[in-house]
Amino acid sequence: MGKPTFASDLYSLGVTCVHLLTNVEAFDLFDVFKGRWVWRDYLTVPVHDSLGQVLDKLLQQATDNRFQTAQDVLNHLPLKAKPISQPILQRVAEPDIELKSARGINYYHLEQLLKAKNWKEADEETAHKMCEVMGRTEEGWLEEEDKLLCI
Repeated sequence: MGKPTFASDLYSLGVTCVHLLTNVEAFDLFDVFKGRWVWRDYLTVPVHDSLGQVLDKLLQQATDNRFQTAQDVLNHLPLKAKPISQPILQRVAEPDIELKSARGINYYHLEQLLKAKNWKEADEETAHKMCEVMGRTEEGWLEEEDKLLCI
């Protein structure tokens, strides 16, 4: 309705779920004349009734009738074992980036840009290296469309 709330993401989750279950566009799953979701009409395989009830509650128009938190949703799912919050894992060190060239191109500067996560500069350096690999300089174009590659 154009008025986002904390439960709006849960509504979106419900819409996404019924789309994935039916493989039908969400706009076709809501009957505007009846003012309700008709996603069950498009199922090729039935879903468990308790899951259907959870999905219906995710799709409630009135936010006070909708689940307010993801934990509320989990509590209503018919799971034998409830998921528990996992501790946040420490970031694993990324492996060293090592670029090797069969044509003798020096990628050291590009490697350093990638390690430093300087994505924009790394994109520009990649374009320069592509030209170098193709044996073209940025001033001496062979064909007009190559200008797009060798900026």
